[in-house]
Amino acid sequence: MRITEKLHHAAGVEEVFAMLSNQAFQELRCERSGSVEHEVTIEQPVDHGGGAYGDGDADGPTVVTRRRMTTDEFPDFAKKLIGHTVDLIETTRWGATASDGTREAAYTLNVEGTPVNVVGGVHLRPSAEVAAGGGQGAVTTHTVDGELNAHIPFIGAKVERAVRPFVTRAIELEAQLGREWLGR
Repeated sequence: MRITEKLHHAAGVEEVFAMLSNQAFQELRCERSGSVEHEVTIEQPVDHGGGAYGDGDADGPTVVTRRRMTTDEFPDFAKKLIGHTVDLIETTRWGATASDGTREAAYTLNVEGTPVNVVGGVHLRPSAEVAAGGGQGAVTTHTVDGELNAHIPFIGAKVERAVRPFVTRAIELEAQLGREWLGR
């Protein structure tokens, strides 16, 4: 099942990228998502050509969040399959800044212990949108795009339909937190 969500941030690409790869922002995301426990790891980039970070010669950081979530809001059939909690492992592997100023990342979300995952990408691009309130300044389009898969015979599509709203809410939460973070 395809999921594509577009967010707009009233900031430039590099400012949005800095937010998304910031330890404190990721901790806040985990806390606000309702996780009962979490861990955030940000692995710094590997230099491939003697260049400084961000000059196109190095990959970007890899952001990994591990969240334990309750299944209280899950449909009954899903709770029976996975129990009272579920562990989510989200990995975002950022590439270097492209020559046009865009940023892209490979994205995976695995529901540990289940055959459910999301595989796709995160894309940050300068936007022609007008800043909130009609103000001046840069705007970034932040797209999360991926394939939600539940590799379960006979009921995979039902599980995908049940999981989709949780993925969409997580992306909406990221938009809200982004507005707060960038507005500070």
